[in-house]
This record gives sequence, structure tokens and C-alpha cells, in this order.
Amino acid sequence: MSFRLGIKLVRRRGMVAVLAIMVLVAGCENAPWNQPPKPQAPIIVPVAPTPPPNPNKTLLGTWQASYPGRALRVVVSNDELIRGTNYIATLVDHTTDIPAGSVVYRGKPDRNVPNLVVGRQACADSGYTNVRWIDATITVVDVNTLQEQLLHPGECKGYPRKWTRVVNGPVANAPD
Repeated sequence: MSFRLGIKLVRRRGMVAVLAIMVLVAGCENAPWNQPPKPQAPIIVPVAPTPPPNPNKTLLGTWQASYPGRALRVVVSNDELIRGTNYIATLVDHTTDIPAGSVVYRGKPDRNVPNLVVGRQACADSGYTNVRWIDATITVVDVNTLQEQLLHPGECKGYPRKWTRVVNGPVANAPD
């Protein structure tokens, strides 16, 4: 009898073990780690907006400056000998004070004020004598209008000056 009881116990334990394994397997099928992934919303990376153009980088070109006596043409270009944006303004028309072809302004964009160019203006007495460089700023009013002012207004006559672009239209930006 004990032999039969032992077999019954083994069968019962075996059945319990089989039942436990079946419950475990059935539970694993519904477990979260065994489920297919739910579709996720696509990740959208925000695109930074294009910054507005820096107005003080639109100075390149031909301008008409209101010098004392008459308006004179000035060509603003980038000085290729110096890295970055370094403006030089060359006088196209001659005056009794400064001959044509002379550099009359040197400057670079202000790092903090987007519509300001800081530099130095050539100032000379009659007959191109006593030529000196005076601290001056150019404020970019818009792409076709500039306002030049001396830091010390009494150092040279005829300031503030207004510059007007000779040719309206698309303007090439200065390099960074």
C-alpha cells in the first residue's frame, strides 16, 4: 500500500507542477514585456526659426553721403586684408578737402547692437591738410539709409551725415 501511495503522491505532485508551469506560461503570455510595442507618436524636432538679417551687414554698395557743400558718392566695401567684416568707405567724388579715391571711413559691426557700425571717419581741413581720424558710428536706419555721427560732435564740421543708397534692390551681405 505504501508503494501505491508513493506513486499517487508523485503523480499528484507532478500534476501540481505541470499545472503551476501552465499557469506561469499562461501568465507570461499576457505580461507587459511579452506584448508587442504600442505605436508611438513620431518625434518632432523643432526647427529653429531663421534669425532676422543683421542690418549692419548690409552696407556693401554705393552710397550718396550728405557732405558739407554737396552730396558725394561713397563706395563701401569689405577690407579683404582683415578677417571678418571690416568696412572701408572710399570717396568716389573729390572735394577741396579730400581727393577722390581716399578712404573716408573704416569700421566694423558692433557686437551688441545689431544696427550699429563703430569706426573712424577721416576729417581734413581745406586743401587736404591736417588729416585726422575721428571716432564715429553709423546707425543703419534701413537697408537704404544710414546715419553717421561723431562720438565728439565738434571735432569735424558737417555732422551728423545722412547716407542714401544709390541703387535700391537686393543687397549682398558682408561676410562673418
